[in-house]
Amino acid sequence: MANLIDIEKCTLCGMCRLTCPSRLFEPGDKAMQFIDGADELCLRCGHCIAACPVDAVRIDGLNEAMFSKLDSEQIGYDELQRFMLARRSVRNFSDQPVAQDMVNQMVKSISTAPTGLGIVSANVCIINGREKIEPMIGPMVEFYRKFMRGMGNGIGRTIMRLMMGKDLFTALRDFTPVIKRMLDYYDETGVEPITWGAPLLMLFHVPQTVLGGSQDAVISCTYAMLAAHAMGLGTTMIGMVPPYINKNAKEKERLGIPAENNIELSLIVGHPKERFVKGIQRTVPVQQI
Repeated sequence: MANLIDIEKCTLCGMCRLTCPSRLFEPGDKAMQFIDGADELCLRCGHCIAACPVDAVRIDGLNEAMFSKLDSEQIGYDELQRFMLARRSVRNFSDQPVAQDMVNQMVKSISTAPTGLGIVSANVCIINGREKIEPMIGPMVEFYRKFMRGMGNGIGRTIMRLMMGKDLFTALRDFTPVIKRMLDYYDETGVEPITWGAPLLMLFHVPQTVLGGSQDAVISCTYAMLAAHAMGLGTTMIGMVPPYINKNAKEKERLGIPAENNIELSLIVGHPKERFVKGIQRTVPVQQI
């Protein structure tokens, strides 16, 4: 289906033209119309449909069921700030599983996240059930043990830098004191310090060729995190899971993640054991002109 405007409904109000980031609309004699080549230039962001007061715009790839009328009453800043202040990273979970309806609600919230190009580039792999996560833990711990051994000598560091790439190697190198402590803690207590016994693991991955894909994944993860918090669940964004899976083709295949996709971030989710009584507001470096 090509993009189209219902001339019987259109009132020439111009809201589609005003909101379109690619400026693909122009006034016609009886209704708004698309400029030449609009079908190829359209980002499928849905701004025009969301802004049209008479439902006159149709965009290929966007169906009516994706849109819903907005409630005129929105939460205020103070209420939002209290909600965000109460969110903390959680690493202690009960044995209670995360119900599927809660998982569905998180996915629903992800579906409202903004995207860089107006399309959903961030995929999410959901591993629900501790018994499904456990098989990954031993190999993941060994992956980081091998990394720490390699960091112990110059030749090993050179090889690992070539295998991992400069950016990943530098990030992990700067994190080595924390990795060492986590591995020591695992040896001392048997408590796994990567997914922390969480019953749900979400992996956010994107095609490596998509412009802005990394940012889309982080935003999607943030939306899932806030949705979980709203339902009383605890979460933590985990950066140690992606490097292991991204470098393991068999694990990627087992999880159904396309080989060309890169996992940017993971989120552990569960019912928290811990309760916080204070929030924190950190100092944000600001340059205002």
